Amino acid sequence: MIELLITCVYTLACVGMGQLALSALAGHEWPPLSASSTPHLAGRFILGQAVLAAIWVPIGLVGWFGPVVIVGTLATVIGLSASQLFPLLRNTLSWVRSFFKWLRGERVGVQLFAMALALLIFEFGAAAWIMPPRGDAEAFYIPYARVIAATQRIELMPGPYEYLSSIGLMGELHFGALISLANVSSAKFFVFPLAVSAAAMLVAICSEAGVGRMGRMIAVAMLFTTTAFTHHIFDGKTDLFPTALGLMAVWLLLAAGESVPVRTAYAVAGLCTGFALMAKFSYALGFLPAVCVFLVWRQLTNGTSIVQVSGSKFRSGAMVVFAVCAVAATVPHLAKNAVLFSSPLAPFLGGSEDKGWLNQAWFTPDVTRRIVLSYPFALVFGRYPGQSGNLSYLLLAFLPLAAWLPRPTHLSKSKLTELCLAGAIGTISWIAVRPSMIAPRYYLPTLLLFYPLAAKAAEQVLIKEAPFRWLGAGIMAILLSALAVFSYPLLPAVRQVPNALLGRLDPCVLASPYCEPLITMNRQAEPGDRIYFAGYYSNWLRTDLLQCRNDLADSQALETATDAAGRWAMLYARGFRYVIIDNTSRLPIVSLLDPSTIPPWLNVNEILKTKELSVLRLSNRAHDQKVERDCVQDASHMWHVKRVS
Repeated sequence: MIELLITCVYTLACVGMGQLALSALAGHEWPPLSASSTPHLAGRFILGQAVLAAIWVPIGLVGWFGPVVIVGTLATVIGLSASQLFPLLRNTLSWVRSFFKWLRGERVGVQLFAMALALLIFEFGAAAWIMPPRGDAEAFYIPYARVIAATQRIELMPGPYEYLSSIGLMGELHFGALISLANVSSAKFFVFPLAVSAAAMLVAICSEAGVGRMGRMIAVAMLFTTTAFTHHIFDGKTDLFPTALGLMAVWLLLAAGESVPVRTAYAVAGLCTGFALMAKFSYALGFLPAVCVFLVWRQLTNGTSIVQVSGSKFRSGAMVVFAVCAVAATVPHLAKNAVLFSSPLAPFLGGSEDKGWLNQAWFTPDVTRRIVLSYPFALVFGRYPGQSGNLSYLLLAFLPLAAWLPRPTHLSKSKLTELCLAGAIGTISWIAVRPSMIAPRYYLPTLLLFYPLAAKAAEQVLIKEAPFRWLGAGIMAILLSALAVFSYPLLPAVRQVPNALLGRLDPCVLASPYCEPLITMNRQAEPGDRIYFAGYYSNWLRTDLLQCRNDLADSQALETATDAAGRWAMLYARGFRYVIIDNTSRLPIVSLLDPSTIPPWLNVNEILKTKELSVLRLSNRAHDQKVERDCVQDASHMWHVKRVS
């Protein structure tokens, strides 16, 4: 239970950091914290966590990223922003009372829908806390955060994922901070308030576009039935960090000159866009074009106070403010890569020689053609390898209802039109550049720009009387069934909540098959033992074993060796005491290490075997073979692989 409290305090510090950033940037221009400004609450958190991550970068680079500095920084932030944070609970409770007052006056079906939606969101919170990391998070994101927490510094990720250290670090640093203060569950739970804040930003976008309360609830239901969004609430990946920032940037550009002062809106939107691009490089292809549509739209139309009040000179100045703030948000990332790779623009210029991950073609031309021709259905119903989630099928169910929406008098003043145009341009840009990569997470905020129109269309039918009554009943039935369908897979995590509260949760419950064998491996291996891990999902290894594992040089040396027996000798000479082979990974080492070619002086015992993993222990029968490398701990408690003199 203490881990949840630590995450809550950390979240509060992010809200405080957002308040401090806004005060420095906008002074008293930013709307005050009030019951009627829920997007501003979420905005403070989303911006604050990005700024805090930027602060962690230089602290991590100099090796001060330990519990003392982390706690001191959080305490300072909370102390400086306390006068703004104290009204938070009161205003939040006021908003809750206002919402329930409205809900009590609604039909039973609407009340049932609201309760089902709240229950689904709660279940995702439980899953974020209970579910162990899976997939890419089990291979890179969580292990990297654990290594950062253990070493108290930002270094290259040990092992074969060294090149991925050049990506923008945001969620990984928050994870590292929370692991330092608590554990992995605390770190993963931090994504839940971020997901709720992203939903609040979508609600704010809908509000700016004229969507009513019922429509905004439908939009939230669509978001929490979008697996490209919900999978990353609990799997341990960091995709929701840029998603939340992207949605906040969109809301600010829509609200500029109305809910938020123009210059302030452009400045904060620039920061959010820059942070989002650094947190997810792919946003440059699918999200940035959509942002440009908003910027150009605001310059060319007369439907905003930017034109009515400020004139062309200030409009150009606002664009400059946006660009300057966007570039400023990239500075910590550039500094990090300058230190780690001697190239600020890594991985695009400099950095690792392996740049295949930047220009991927996932499928053959025939499959790619089928994907492109099946848009948007591929985004909703596709099950392609690497897709990692879909858009909500409620989108396709409700979009046709837009035929009953009243036509806007002037399209240039219709924010729904603006949103859909930006979404279309961003999606087309992605398809044009990366047609083979069918992955909504790579530009998710762009795709979510279609949700307000679908939510507005469904709302319009629900509030109509005959002849739409039966159609409205069908919409409610579809909504409730969707919430039930998406609640069911979360029940195993919910059932484990009592065990977690009582401290009796098995770390491997609901985990992947790699958990138990690697935890068993931890009990057998000595500190600093080198493990050649021929696989991807190494999260469950101890942090010293992660730091001492095989790197790219080890893998290349093994794969280029021509002598079969020499490969075994090479492993021992490089200091490896264990070899873990993931039989599902299909890595070259699986076929290279032939047991029949083991040298007579080398003893290789299979000490553990599961369907997925084979664990081998290497030992020298005669104790007369030299070891060239060893893993040792330095004065700063970091483990390094060094050549034995």
